[in-house]
Amino acid sequence: MVDIDKFFAKLKESIEAHSADLEKGKLFGPEYLAEKVFSQSFQKVAKTLEKKLDLKMNTEVTNSMPDPPKYNLGHRQVVDYVFSKENKDIFFLELETLDRAQLYLFCDISNEIDENKLWYYLGTIIQKCAGAREHTPRYFVWLLILLDRKAEYPTNLWDIKRWGEEKEYILHPSLKNLIFENPYRFYDHLIKTSARLFLEEKREELRGRCLGDYQADCELVFLTCTGDRLIMSRGKDQFNQEKERSVAIECK
Repeated sequence: MVDIDKFFAKLKESIEAHSADLEKGKLFGPEYLAEKVFSQSFQKVAKTLEKKLDLKMNTEVTNSMPDPPKYNLGHRQVVDYVFSKENKDIFFLELETLDRAQLYLFCDISNEIDENKLWYYLGTIIQKCAGAREHTPRYFVWLLILLDRKAEYPTNLWDIKRWGEEKEYILHPSLKNLIFENPYRFYDHLIKTSARLFLEEKREELRGRCLGDYQADCELVFLTCTGDRLIMSRGKDQFNQEKERSVAIECK
């Protein structure tokens, strides 16, 4: 079976193969978020990755969640890209562009607002334990676009808006310029720390076990594209920065 190390290597190669389509990394920038310019260009990267891995790729695939009244996870997740072999899912890949790779998508804002996408991972594990899915992906991967340079977002910085009836901030608006100064250095560690805490929590839904116990079955993985680097951080390593892998993206 194709493992995450090969996926990581072939994703790097696929990004490099489409350096011209991505305008040598320029399309990673905030000015190309409008009209999904970057997301549409990334489709070519995903198609090349499909060929390099010799896997079948499907887009916008429904991942059904457990019974919503019981778990409050919603009815379904729509996975951006699913890579499979002989009808067995191997990789779920979720792409989060610069305007989405923010803390609000990876933490619980409040009891009344459900934005935390990590709950989709929990729902997938619950379905596995219940035998509700014929195949569970071996890897549940998020690709975060977080530039390691100054980037002033033209769209909403969702983390500094007011949420819920209490009108609470996730991050105070005074941090906006600090975020703009370097999205990668501001957000990457925060997002992965939130994910680590999510994996460590013992859960009633899993009969007192934590999600960290399931990394050999369906591992949670973060890949971060900084524009000139691709970085892999793994759930089995508890997203320890010292165990991350980083490779340069060589634009042609």
